[in-house]
Amino acid sequence: MNWAAGMLRKIPGYTEYQDKEGRRDLDKQVRVAAADQLVQVVDALTAASAAQVAKGDLSQVSATEVVTNRTRTLADRIRTASYGFTGIFADGAIDTNALEQMRLFDVTIQKKTADLAKLAQAGVDTSANVDAIAKEVGDLELLFATRGTVVETAKPTSDTKVLDLLDTTEPPTPSPLLEVTRGAAFSVLGDDYVANAVVQLTDDDLRISFIRVGKNPDGQAVWFVGASAPAVPSAQVIEAPADDSTKAFDPTTRTATATVDTGKGKKDRVTAEYAVIPHTDGSSVELLLVLGGARHAFTGQPIHDADVVVYGQGQK
Repeated sequence: MNWAAGMLRKIPGYTEYQDKEGRRDLDKQVRVAAADQLVQVVDALTAASAAQVAKGDLSQVSATEVVTNRTRTLADRIRTASYGFTGIFADGAIDTNALEQMRLFDVTIQKKTADLAKLAQAGVDTSANVDAIAKEVGDLELLFATRGTVVETAKPTSDTKVLDLLDTTEPPTPSPLLEVTRGAAFSVLGDDYVANAVVQLTDDDLRISFIRVGKNPDGQAVWFVGASAPAVPSAQVIEAPADDSTKAFDPTTRTATATVDTGKGKKDRVTAEYAVIPHTDGSSVELLLVLGGARHAFTGQPIHDADVVVYGQGQK
């Protein structure tokens, strides 16, 4: 569901479905985003079909043209859909089940348009590829038609074929530690802390914050870690001594872009690497962070985001 959370962050005002004044604007934003991606699918299918023709392989040309035209027509329908001021857009109370289903329609449509784009990029050199693309287009046609009915009636659908397609997985809730900036105060289980340094990583749609709060009685730097997805658990960790951190871990790392604020000057777009060393029992957390070639190893225990309270935003 990381994909869905990421896509919805790119559509401003998603929560405005709870606000009747924002529903129409949000509906347009969702539809335009889906239609734009379908246009890219049409372009990819057209290019793939032309490549097959250039190679003299005409076996899938006819079927590809059919599915390309269906995709183009669907993009036009989604972009130009027009609704009145009844149903979802009417004044007065709206069935909360219908609003929730609208949310699920939008998550699913965005996800399926992305899946369709991947299939189109994979090519149309076999009938199996074309059939898979046609199936995704058919699913999107059904989803959008039913979504329109929910919009116009403000009543949730009970069509089992549609319900089977809807993605009901909840997007992850970002850790409140992502809100902490240098100088901000926060508490964990009632213990108060002030952030004296913050390293914020961005890896596509995943965001991770490393927050330094001082040293423990043994002189070890104490940090907190929070992220936008469960792949990186929230944790309180200590940093290993410099000599140990160069040899403590040798995992496969991922690249990220970092913003580093230590109070000595804020640096943006710093190249970074990181790794999370999994522990199946969930009793401990180990991480690696590489900044400017320097390796920092961390080990500690997971914490619950419900136990975190952020009091201020600190430095901007």
